[in-house]
Amino acid sequence: GLSHKKRGNVADKVESGNAFATSTVQLSPSADSYLYQFQSSTNFGSAVQIQVYPWTPSWTKRGIIKFDLSSIPSGATINSAKLYLHEATTFGSTRTIGAYRASASWAENTVTWDSIGSNFDATASATATLSWDGILGWNSWDLTQDAKDFFSGAKANYGWVLKDTSEDISQA
Repeated sequence: GLSHKKRGNVADKVESGNAFATSTVQLSPSADSYLYQFQSSTNFGSAVQIQVYPWTPSWTKRGIIKFDLSSIPSGATINSAKLYLHEATTFGSTRTIGAYRASASWAENTVTWDSIGSNFDATASATATLSWDGILGWNSWDLTQDAKDFFSGAKANYGWVLKDTSEDISQA
């Protein structure tokens, strides 16, 4: 889930007597799916896995995920936000997967390759290098700045597109 910590400032503690508190919240996605280039108008919102597959020119798959931050108190400060995903299958190679901030609204039950198109940032907000060696492990992406921007309203919270940073013909 997306994690964050909140911390009051020392001045608040001194002036108001409030306790200096830090807490961690784990959130499950409010929506997730994957996008399949070969079936570009098909929705995969009911799938149990988010698939990322870099096989160009027409078989690429990208994940998409977002979180509802409304349960975080309005006065909170986000100090850290990480996305944790667990590998479900392995293909015996090492790949770098980027989390790219989505720039258009989407819904789990309607999002498709065609509908999201290129509506995500050109540069990854964070990357994780996955060593698919037969051991299905956890991977994390540090998305602190995006979470701060989403929480403050500086950027619209459309979540992230998850894709291989080097989509190619390798089928890896």
